[in-house]
Amino acid sequence: MENYLDILWIAISAGLVFLMQPGFLCLEAGFTRSKNNINVAMKNMSDVGLSILLFWAVGYALMFGSSYNGWIGTTSFFPEVGEGDYWTAVLFLFQVMFCSTAVTILSGAVAERMKFTGYLVITIWVSTIVYPIFGHWVWNSAGDTGTSGWLAQKGFVDFAGSTVVHSVGGWVSLATLAILGSRTGRFAPDGKPRKIPGSNIPLAMLGALLLWFGWFGFNGGSTLALNEQVPGIIANTLLGGAAGLFAPVAIAFVRKEIIEVNLGINGALAGLVAVTASCHAIEATGAVLIGGIGGLIMWITDKVLIRLRIDDAVGAIPVHLGAGIWGTLAVGIFGNLEKLGTGLSRLEQIQSQILGILVCGLWTFSLTYMFVKFYNYRYPLRVSRDNEYQGLNITEHGASTELYDLFRTLENQARTGDLSLRIPVEPFTEVGQIALHYNAVMDELELAINHNNLIVDTVRDGIVSFSRKDLEILSFNPAAETLFGYPESQVKEKSIKILLDNSTVFSQRSYYDFFAPERLDILVANTVREMIGLRADGTMFPMEVMVSKTKDVTQPFYVATFRDITERKKHDSIKNDFISTVNHELRTPLTSIRGALGLLKGGVVGEIPKAAKELVEIADRNSNLLLRLISDILEINKIQSGAKDFHLKPISLVNLLKESVSGNHAYAIQFGVHLELATNSDVTVNVDSDRLIQVLNNLISNAIKFSPQKGTVTIRTEHNDKFVSVAVQDEGSGIPESFKDRIFKKFSQAKSSQQKKGGTGLGLYISKTIIETLGGEIGFESIENQGSTFFFILPIWNDRKSLQD
Repeated sequence: MENYLDILWIAISAGLVFLMQPGFLCLEAGFTRSKNNINVAMKNMSDVGLSILLFWAVGYALMFGSSYNGWIGTTSFFPEVGEGDYWTAVLFLFQVMFCSTAVTILSGAVAERMKFTGYLVITIWVSTIVYPIFGHWVWNSAGDTGTSGWLAQKGFVDFAGSTVVHSVGGWVSLATLAILGSRTGRFAPDGKPRKIPGSNIPLAMLGALLLWFGWFGFNGGSTLALNEQVPGIIANTLLGGAAGLFAPVAIAFVRKEIIEVNLGINGALAGLVAVTASCHAIEATGAVLIGGIGGLIMWITDKVLIRLRIDDAVGAIPVHLGAGIWGTLAVGIFGNLEKLGTGLSRLEQIQSQILGILVCGLWTFSLTYMFVKFYNYRYPLRVSRDNEYQGLNITEHGASTELYDLFRTLENQARTGDLSLRIPVEPFTEVGQIALHYNAVMDELELAINHNNLIVDTVRDGIVSFSRKDLEILSFNPAAETLFGYPESQVKEKSIKILLDNSTVFSQRSYYDFFAPERLDILVANTVREMIGLRADGTMFPMEVMVSKTKDVTQPFYVATFRDITERKKHDSIKNDFISTVNHELRTPLTSIRGALGLLKGGVVGEIPKAAKELVEIADRNSNLLLRLISDILEINKIQSGAKDFHLKPISLVNLLKESVSGNHAYAIQFGVHLELATNSDVTVNVDSDRLIQVLNNLISNAIKFSPQKGTVTIRTEHNDKFVSVAVQDEGSGIPESFKDRIFKKFSQAKSSQQKKGGTGLGLYISKTIIETLGGEIGFESIENQGSTFFFILPIWNDRKSLQD
């Protein structure tokens, strides 16, 4: 009856140990990414089946067969466990589960990067050579002959497999990882680790609990009998796991680190591994100490592996190897020598344990490393980088998932830009709901883009998008194809400058240079520019250009709108002729009127009444204003029509500034304003000095007029290697917000008390036209009640190269 109870207990324990396989599966699938979880599960299930067959055929004989001098078993190959001796059957049933456990440790360590076939080859290697031969050295006495292996003869004790099972699995994992390498992205180029989160941590927790439960059979069944030791062994197992769970958590708490979930999971498993070797010969306090220290050893080993850039996907090496070594050593430290029954002293027992640890490492790591190195040389173990990126579920097993289909569609859409692609919708699932709403968003997006494309394709203006760095053309609408004579395919990825005339005319050259990366923002700041376009056939035409910049995108680009203004220019020519004629016809009588009024004011006809004198003053002021207006209109007309020549020559900018400041000195005194010129160094500019003086006088006189008495108008310069800026700053009331967008337009004057200073409203427009003709840009900054700053930017003249370079 007693034998039957023993057999029943061992059979139940074998079932509990088998339950650890679903535990490993859940643990590893939860700790890895969802794109690899089917592969992880398949490896776990396959290594169980394969190791069972191999251990039955070869492993059992090598481990428990008749011993050859304590080194290797020589009998019991293909044992009859169906109708043969019951003890052989039950021992095989129990020990084959241990073999499967040792083998399956590898699957978690190498997860997410190893070929399935290569994994099976290593499973064969461990099941038939590595595990059973080392197991013979320690546990052969459990077999039919009762002969002890050579390590057992020297007093080495490993009750339930801290070394025989767990350290063997850990050494195999370490040797394989040394050759296989880390997962892509696990470590940054500078060596810093990157966290790769698991897909289902609650599933991993379930796996850990299943392992914990299965450990009761793992340790409790190792008595190979249902006796008085069993309850204490199971109790020590329970305490060791609990202590291992909280030890690393406590360390993280003391160090004020984030208490990661894997600390508790792997800590508990490490405590269980550590207590496995001595659970039959220790007290409860010893179990707590051994388990707790096992958890700490796991934590330290994990840190060491990260520093060495060894990527263990689930922490198998810290748990099974680190804690396994400690647990084996702890037998000599904490074990009851009488219960151990080796007849050794405490020191001798510790030495024997160290010997077993070293032998296990030398045998398992060295032999496995050489085998895996050779196999990997002939048949690479690692999947390709692309397969690793896609995930081993699909690349190794063709097992697609809803989530994979989602990502694949998104990836294809990003790569091809095909907005018509839609994600397959599986109803009543979370991914299906995501796909449903994503498809709805894409429907609206595609509709909006098609609508915008229809507008762009049918608009009469040429619309061209281009990059900032190389000015490469990105898109070319049909109107641009008609305007410039190029098909889109011919100009894509070419510089947008092929659409501009690169002539030697100074004004055109300056516009051409605005399409340079460092000046694009200046061009964007302006609303519209007139430039000369260049068609594919070499003909030129006048055009208006407006450039805008995209915002809030990872790779900003620019959009230029081109409009042919040839017909407008023809009409402008007629208008210019008319303006010239009108100016001439008006200027002659106005000159006579001014002369007559001057005579009246001078008293030629004698003293005139006071009321009449005031009327004469008004008439004189307005006639002067009208003459200035006619002169300004004629000036604008000449500049725009190209009739006004610009005589360009290199000149000192500081000299021009001093001349303008000097010329406005008396005007500033009249308004009680101080002029200050602030410049640290001089630069040379290639300009028409008269025209630039005109601009400076306009900006400085405006600043004087709108500054308070005893205020200061500051003129300052700044420059870099290519451009110089001149700023005129006043201390006036600033420009109203509502007027800012019109300030450079014709006849623009703010309706405020400060504007009652006279003027035609054309000065800033003329200044803008002159500066742009000189190849520069003009702008302003102003805050109401805090003053204004008007500035212009000009290219610096470099006498080492000509404008044509």
